[in-house]
Amino acid sequence: EKPANLLAPGDQPPVACAACHDPHAFTEPKEGRYGPLSHQLRLSGEVTMPNGVTVDAEESALCVSCHANKRDLVYKADFLAKKNSRGPHGNTQADNFYGITAAAFDYDQGDYGKSAHASVVKEGCIQCHMASNPAAPEGAVADNNEVIVSHGETLLNTAGGHTWNMTGTYQGQEIENVGSCNTDGCHAGSPLTSFNRKAYGDYDGDGATEGIQDEIDGLIKLLEAQLPRDDKGNIPGSGFDKMKLSDAQLKAFWNYYLVKSDGSGGVHNTAYSVEVLQRTYKQLTGQDVPGATIR
Repeated sequence: EKPANLLAPGDQPPVACAACHDPHAFTEPKEGRYGPLSHQLRLSGEVTMPNGVTVDAEESALCVSCHANKRDLVYKADFLAKKNSRGPHGNTQADNFYGITAAAFDYDQGDYGKSAHASVVKEGCIQCHMASNPAAPEGAVADNNEVIVSHGETLLNTAGGHTWNMTGTYQGQEIENVGSCNTDGCHAGSPLTSFNRKAYGDYDGDGATEGIQDEIDGLIKLLEAQLPRDDKGNIPGSGFDKMKLSDAQLKAFWNYYLVKSDGSGGVHNTAYSVEVLQRTYKQLTGQDVPGATIR
């Protein structure tokens, strides 16, 4: 009956330095300008995700340890057996980024495809989410809030670095930090101006080849239209064990939330996102996405 000894939710501190950095550690020593230094990361290198797959996440190991679906393969099997009420946990970024087939239901049709990100983006999450702050818009004046001056450069302070944001804002204007995408070995030959780059096909079958995020959004909406609703007409987020669902419907809910919860709109792994959604749609409806380019 005693009150909890925690701060009120609004007063809780955010994830801060000590979540990732151990002030007493000296891991991965490197040679710096003034001698040996260390990022003092609590975790680096190989990480085994709950789905059982081990990846070398290098300095993104801590990111992967949190941002990987917390449901293991036993939970996944129990979900299909209607022993668990919830689907994937809402942090499926690593499962999508690395294109883990075991994380999804594959309908015994073999491995899902993977984009090049998992092999080209060597340091995983931080290579993009902690890329340098982008240049501020022309004419912007440093206010030490949205805009800062660092080493003589006027930079946007709402994206890049320790904001972990891929998109920042300046006076209501949205600015995408695509700088890390356009480095050598990635999109240097054809620089991106937006994360919503043009897709290689009309994956959602709406008659137009649009941006990747638009195509994934279209596929998600197509799948949503086929999913059962609860008694209020909404797509349920839990209680699947109490609903009268077929195996195909249960698998569809799982795959739907696996991709949707990733939140990148297919940017993390386009091939994987498209194939999971298209294959799920076919298994649920008995036909390919009408008019779509099928991967």
